[in-house]
This record gives sequence, C-alpha cells and structure tokens, in this order.
Amino acid sequence: MAVRLMTPASRTALPRWEVSTPAAGVIGWIQESKIGRSSRRFFHAYGVHPATGKTANLENYADLERAVAVLEDFHQHPKNYARFVL
Repeated sequence: MAVRLMTPASRTALPRWEVSTPAAGVIGWIQESKIGRSSRRFFHAYGVHPATGKTANLENYADLERAVAVLEDFHQHPKNYARFVL
C-alpha cells in the first residue's frame, strides 16, 4: 500500500493523497477537508470499485490512517460498501 501526497491545484488547496497498491494501481484518493470555519481536519475517502471502476464516496474520517484503512478494506470487500457506490 502506497500513500502519495499529490501536487496541490492551487496555493490555498487543502492536501490530497493518492492511495495505490502494486497489484491494482490506484484504489482511491483522500481529500483533507474542514467543516465550516472549524480548524479541525477531516479526511474524505473516495474509492475506486475494483470490478466496475465506479467511484465510491466513503465519508469523512478523523484521521488519515483510518481513511487509508477504509480504502484498503473497500478494495478487498466492495460488497460491504454497496450503499456508498455512486
């Protein structure tokens, strides 16, 4: 599992990471976000369905490690996340 910080789209853009595996390639992305004017950071995970290639919006997580773990689990067990696939 590799997590790579992507080049920001602008100076003010929040960080975004690409998550990949050697066997499958890119399995998803994680976008850092803030809700409202809060200083608390959240990590929003977007997974790529391994069979269909459709994007799944996998919600916000309080830490980056948890978002990476959810992407890995989604890639291995996509049926557990059927309600998230767009």
